[in-house]
Amino acid sequence: MKKRMLKSCPRCNRTFECRHDQMTECECSLVPLIEEDMSYIHARHEECLCVDCLMALSRERKRKDRHRVAVFQP
Repeated sequence: MKKRMLKSCPRCNRTFECRHDQMTECECSLVPLIEEDMSYIHARHEECLCVDCLMALSRERKRKDRHRVAVFQP
């Protein structure tokens, strides 16, 4: 049996269970992240984040991308 690993999210300080040893059982595997999301998140945080923060950062990246496209359209 694997030991529970509780972590504190470096973004919001929420405690969550990390299952990096069994990724398919980790709650973060339920968050649909594309490569651009992963790059954006990794540039800001090196440690595991809670699901809420993963989703929030994904939304933040999408908003910034939409804003960038809107600003540069002729």
